[in-house]
Amino acid sequence: MPNDLSAALAAAAATLSAASDVTLLAHVNPDADALGSALALGLVLHRRGKAVRVSFGAPESVPETLRGLDVAGLLVPASEVPAAPEVLV
Repeated sequence: MPNDLSAALAAAAATLSAASDVTLLAHVNPDADALGSALALGLVLHRRGKAVRVSFGAPESVPETLRGLDVAGLLVPASEVPAAPEVLV
């Protein structure tokens, strides 16, 4: 792995590790890949004691076919995402 990539990954890990509150956003009209990866990272952070919320811009609610992915109840509507989150991914 190139040194600059290693440094960037270490910095990202340090930021997430130091945070007490993390907001994770998926793209608009999320597919299982986008939502699943955000929820997986959210679950890891949640289990490490972080306050975590996962959201996306549209549609207003999670498509029915993807609702089972949120096993920890981390999904929130876009209206509940803070204007200035501590850490935003």
